[in-house]
Amino acid sequence: MLNNNVVTQMKVAAGRRTYFLEVHKTGNSNYLKVSELKLMGNGNYERHNILVFEEDIQEFAEALNQLLTNFSNTRPTIGRRSVRQRA
Repeated sequence: MLNNNVVTQMKVAAGRRTYFLEVHKTGNSNYLKVSELKLMGNGNYERHNILVFEEDIQEFAEALNQLLTNFSNTRPTIGRRSVRQRA
């Protein structure tokens, strides 16, 4: 159930992590809230949030789209699986 300031939301389950994408309304503006909920080894959960405010959303979306366009080209692949590189 959505709380009264959540306009819309999506959930992405990804193994031990779950991501929530929510648009919140506050007063006369909106903001995007991206949350990661991670199951830790001890059974507890760790939560991280990012808030992107309405005045920044266009630049944020453009930067994210640009990164996603190049994302698959930034990691070497072995067979059909991608390999994560650590700096």
